[in-house]
Amino acid sequence: MKRRWIRCGFLTVLLVGFGDLAGLHAQMAPLDILEERGLIKDGKYFLIKEDCLFIPKLNRVQPLMVQLEKQMTDIDAYYTFEAETQGLDDYRIRLGAQIDSLALELRRVLATNNPSRNYVAQLRQNLNASEQELVQVQANLAQRVKRLRTPLQKAQMADQFQAIRQQFLEALNDLRPEFEAILVAYAQLKDDSTVKGAIRDLSTKAKAGLQLGPSPGFVRAARRVKEAEGWVLPSAPTRKARGKGSNSKRKGSPRAGRPMPAPDRDENVPAPPVPVTGEGPQGASF
Repeated sequence: MKRRWIRCGFLTVLLVGFGDLAGLHAQMAPLDILEERGLIKDGKYFLIKEDCLFIPKLNRVQPLMVQLEKQMTDIDAYYTFEAETQGLDDYRIRLGAQIDSLALELRRVLATNNPSRNYVAQLRQNLNASEQELVQVQANLAQRVKRLRTPLQKAQMADQFQAIRQQFLEALNDLRPEFEAILVAYAQLKDDSTVKGAIRDLSTKAKAGLQLGPSPGFVRAARRVKEAEGWVLPSAPTRKARGKGSNSKRKGSPRAGRPMPAPDRDENVPAPPVPVTGEGPQGASF
């Protein structure tokens, strides 16, 4: 009988102890609850430690992004220059045809019995102006042609870009599993009523808009990488609009803002990669 009472007493103590622990957990301070869930307060955000550790890793991708931007800017600038050079050469051809037409008209008028002096003077003035402009255009074109790249050089330029692109995508693929795990962790915490209640209580007490992560730095870095990733995805080549004043506004010259015809390229040389700018994601994703 004595052993039976001892056993019952021991069970009673255990039940009371577990009850005290459950009550203690229910009475835990909101901040203690969040710390128990592995959340760290940073300003007005409660973050998991992986968030804080991931941002430096994501920032290490930045040098590759800078190289990508530079390569793409250089490539776009070159192909814009090449197209403008082609447009200038087309204008040279039109100008030459205009000179031939003026010279023919002048000879025709002079062959008549009583040519108009004013008309002859106007023809000669226009012919002289066109010939002087042709000299300027040819000189400009000669300087531009020296800067044009061979198909081999353009292929090398594309290869350099592809090498950096591959490094960038590999770096992203290495980070993606950890990144997605962070988002999953935040999604689970967001559905945790205890976490939501603790943050709500702290916000009310502090009269501040406290909230669950991810951190703004995490979101910004991920959005920046997502944008850069969009640049290197396959897409149809486009050309950025040039600014005002990039072309001559003289009568008869290519009009400012008019698209230049695309130059003929070696079919074995890849088309220039061009940034694809889209609307940034609302949250962190890449």
